[in-house]
Amino acid sequence: MRDIELVLVTGAGATTEFGRHGAKVPMMAEWSDSLAEKIGTASPSYAEATGLVKGLAGAGFEERLDQFLGQARAFSLIGGILAPSLGFQPGGLPLAERALAQWHTRTAAHLSIITDLIRESLQENFSAERINLEAASGSYARLLQDLQVGNTDSLVYATTNYDQAGEYAIERLGGIPDWGAPRRACDGGSPPLRVDRILDGLPRYVPVLHLRGRVDWFSGRADGTPQDAGPAVRSLWEQFEQALRRARRVFVLGHSLSDRALVGSLRRNVSPPERLAVGLLARKDDPGHADQSAASTMNVLRDCLPAASMITVRFGPDPIVSAHGVRTWTDRIRNGSDSSKRG
Repeated sequence: MRDIELVLVTGAGATTEFGRHGAKVPMMAEWSDSLAEKIGTASPSYAEATGLVKGLAGAGFEERLDQFLGQARAFSLIGGILAPSLGFQPGGLPLAERALAQWHTRTAAHLSIITDLIRESLQENFSAERINLEAASGSYARLLQDLQVGNTDSLVYATTNYDQAGEYAIERLGGIPDWGAPRRACDGGSPPLRVDRILDGLPRYVPVLHLRGRVDWFSGRADGTPQDAGPAVRSLWEQFEQALRRARRVFVLGHSLSDRALVGSLRRNVSPPERLAVGLLARKDDPGHADQSAASTMNVLRDCLPAASMITVRFGPDPIVSAHGVRTWTDRIRNGSDSSKRG
């Protein structure tokens, strides 16, 4: 039996309207350009090391960022094999152990500087201080009401965003979000990140799956928060696919579907595919129809997820949700017309 009522999947479009003081939270392409400029300004060699350039958006940007962070962490761990590696070289090659160690130390220091720049950019753009969390909570409350999901229903929140708006909204609505670092009862320190088996907390907790990492996961602090979020992210993707298989309904909000990994997961694990609905940006003057900017998302749906329902949404401080479309889709799933309640 499917035991998760809803998996709610969000992308950058679900947060962009909730910036403080009238500002918008950057979409992925905007953050990509901003980060590339920040790193390139610090040093052209830093930009070359990361492979980040302006105009690199979507999955390509995230793949390069993930690759660099993994490489930087791996490089910091190779100090112990540098001296033995001298024995691997052909005879007479002019390599000195001291020079090699100094090269490694200097390079590791520069990689740490680049990682700090990435962390600073994340904080500048996606920290709680940059987002109107109260407004986001109200909009999530209205969305979940339209989706007919209450506090007694099992909910999984998955996001490719770095911000904390989702878990804050869940908490404000009476849920207990678990994103891998629950509060400690006896001290104010940050607990180590533990994302394995987050789904086991259902239904008491609401699992929060940060599929690309979280704003504070790149600090490299001694409390266990990883500088390289790769292992945590891999575990979260595995649990995400498990949640998709267990869900009665899957609703995607504010996502362009340019992420091949996400589309692949939806395609493989949402069966029958009628259990999936995707929110498309609604026109301002005609909320019953999709905005022109949603054309590429609609193309992905037609090519890869043709059975998914398309529901027009304008998600922000004053959201416009196609209540009729949400209700029609929800009623169809709950009535079992697509066999969604069979295991």
